[in-house]
This record gives sequence, C-alpha cells and structure tokens, in this order.
Amino acid sequence: MRGRAADWPRAMLASGTHDHKRGEDVRARLAVLSEVPALWRERVTPWLAQVSAIDATIAPDDAYMLLQTLFGAWHEALLPDDATGLARFAERIIGWQEKALREAKLRSSWEDPDEAYEKRCHDLVGVLLDPQRSAAFLTDMAGLVDATQRASEANALSQTALRYTVPGVPDLYQGAELADLSLVDPDNRRPVDYAERQALLTDGGVPSSA
Repeated sequence: MRGRAADWPRAMLASGTHDHKRGEDVRARLAVLSEVPALWRERVTPWLAQVSAIDATIAPDDAYMLLQTLFGAWHEALLPDDATGLARFAERIIGWQEKALREAKLRSSWEDPDEAYEKRCHDLVGVLLDPQRSAAFLTDMAGLVDATQRASEANALSQTALRYTVPGVPDLYQGAELADLSLVDPDNRRPVDYAERQALLTDGGVPSSA
C-alpha cells in the first residue's frame, strides 16, 4: 500500500466492471470455500456424482465450474422449492454458461460452437434447478449457502472497506450498491432498481435484489 500511495495514488480501485465474469460478492462467497475445504469436498463429491448420473458426457471441469457458480450466485433469499425463482436463476446461469463454455475454447467456441454439447450443459442446469427433479440437491445447496453466509458477508464488507480506504480512487460499478451476485453480461448489465435503493436510503428497508 505504501508503494501504491507513492507510485499510483490515482489508480482506479474497482471490484466490479462492465466485463466481470463473476460479481464481486460472488467472488467473496467463493473465497470462503478455500477456508472450508473439507465441507466443500463433502458437498461437491456427491453433487458431481449426481451430474454424472444425469449426463455422463458433461466434462468434469465444466460440471465443477457450474456447481461453483450455482453456489456463488445463489441469492440467500432463494428457497429450494421456489420454482419461479429457480427458473429465473436458471436463465441467468445458462447465459453465463454459454459464454463460459465458448470463451474457454475447450469444447466449444464463438468461432466453432458445439451447440449439441452446449444444449446438454443447458439441460443439466434445467434439471439441477428443477425442484421436482432435484429437491435434495437444491436443499443441500441452499443449506451450504446459509452455513457460509456470515463468512461471505464478512468477505464482502472487508472488500468494500478496502476499496474505500487503500490508496487510489474508488470506483463503484453501477448497481453494485447492494449485494452483487451478477455474472457475465448481459446479467451484469440488468437495469438497476433505483426505487429500491431510494427506499433503503429513505426508510432503511431490507434489500431484496441480487
């Protein structure tokens, strides 16, 4: 920090941008997993087995990345039996997944998309986020989010404090005034709910957006 203050005192401090792949609070939650590796291994091992049982053609690394992202982007208020909320979440995840698969350039790409493989990956999202077909998985996922929520919030608050106190010029990405559980565009460019933010300033209400 002394070096930044001396050499780059006006450098931008940004924890989210127009092109982030995972929002700042998604990353803050995922960072918690490094502190609880045994707990994560206990959960993710049967989840990967479940994915393989659903579709054994899905590459393990793509399945693992999907499970990480579901955990990271899961809104704490999303209930495992909320079919409507889970359907909206699935749409967001599929949008992220397509770009992730194509930009990885391992099994698909923008230049030569493997639409059949992508569809199988999208179908997997649909199964995992269907409360009729994956009730146990969804309950388990929501439970892990709940169990790690205080640590996730501590990471997010620490990140925010650092952005505003270390040497540099703090930059708050529009819409990230509340918890930012967004993924890659267009998810991270959704319209900002200014009415909710105004209500919070006015009466200290509880935020609901992700």
